[in-house]
Amino acid sequence: MARLKANSTARSLVIARGAHINGVVAAERVVVDGKVEGPIQGGEVILRSQAHVVGDIHHQSLAIERGAYFDGRSIQVRGANGHQPERVGHKRLTQVTNDSQEARTPPGRVDSLGSAENVAT
Repeated sequence: MARLKANSTARSLVIARGAHINGVVAAERVVVDGKVEGPIQGGEVILRSQAHVVGDIHHQSLAIERGAYFDGRSIQVRGANGHQPERVGHKRLTQVTNDSQEARTPPGRVDSLGSAENVAT
């Protein structure tokens, strides 16, 4: 099992099965199939079926596959063009003073979303 106790920043970052990161993860595209303990900051964030994330996720788009574990807050931030990313078929849950969107997900395994390819971003 690969373990990293540090802050990780990259353009694109894949955290493979068996990998464990304890710290801040920041990249334009983050794919998690291992374990992350700490906040994730990314434009596009994908939690694969074996992902185990404990920490807040700041994102422009977020996809969670069936079986992924996520315990934290999902916070959608404004896009690079300054506009809120388009939302499809969802109601706004909470308006936060910094114009980001915050939604709380209860701890547990996600079993209602299907694969990332089927989730609208």
